[in-house]
Amino acid sequence: MKLILLFIIFMNTTFACPVEPHEFMLAQMKGFGDVGESVSGITKEVFEEVLARVRDHYEKDFKDHGLEVDYTMDWTNGWFNAQTGWAGEKKVRFFFSGELARGKYMTPDALMYVACHEMGHHFGGFPKKNWSTAEGGADYFAALKCMRDILKNDRINARAEEFDLPVGLKRKCQEVYSETDDYQLCLRTAKAGEDMTKSFEYRATKIEQTATMFFRTLPEASVTITGYPTRECRAETAYQGAICNKGPEFPISYVTESEGYCHEKNGDTFGMRPKCWFKPTLE
Repeated sequence: MKLILLFIIFMNTTFACPVEPHEFMLAQMKGFGDVGESVSGITKEVFEEVLARVRDHYEKDFKDHGLEVDYTMDWTNGWFNAQTGWAGEKKVRFFFSGELARGKYMTPDALMYVACHEMGHHFGGFPKKNWSTAEGGADYFAALKCMRDILKNDRINARAEEFDLPVGLKRKCQEVYSETDDYQLCLRTAKAGEDMTKSFEYRATKIEQTATMFFRTLPEASVTITGYPTRECRAETAYQGAICNKGPEFPISYVTESEGYCHEKNGDTFGMRPKCWFKPTLE
């Protein structure tokens, strides 16, 4: 990742998502006991396979800059959580609990979206929160750059046409992408973001998530929110990232908000970071 050196200039020892240094140790200690039933149907093997796919995709980017990566996939952990951060100047840490994968509404693609979100804290560019890309920006990176890069020409992309998604969303993906694989990836990415948000919403409320998370009326933020947006706003971010036509081949910036992303300054009319968390500078 060409801009990682610029990113390291801003780096300090705080953690994203957000966590304190001691919480990586605490994460290992939570949830002792027998592993409960996987409500999602995701097995330990699938959990590790999906997360390893994201890890391996970015391994060279870290290695090229002399960075060690501690990537922990703890299936037996009962804490519904994923984290990333730094352990000194040359070591990056990731942590994923098995409980996250076992949760209701979670799917392998939604789990990949979570892992891509964590990578987005390191590679997602503007806007920043301390050393990392902001939470909404990490979601946008997950949809626009990470999943699109990893799943390009994936053998199961065609299954996305069977997903239960709003007609308007399917129509927009078809309008933006003339290539079949790109259209299917648009559907697959948006669905992954929705399933992630439904899983998080159910975990918080224990309310069945039967309605779509898309196309809801959302208030505009008066300033850019660097913490977590609402779950509906996170689903909207996944959708906008899916329909933005500036994929991983477009380099991003950590200081310029329009570079490498859909933005009004570039003449774009859709696919922008949604205003429910992002306040663009238009002057």
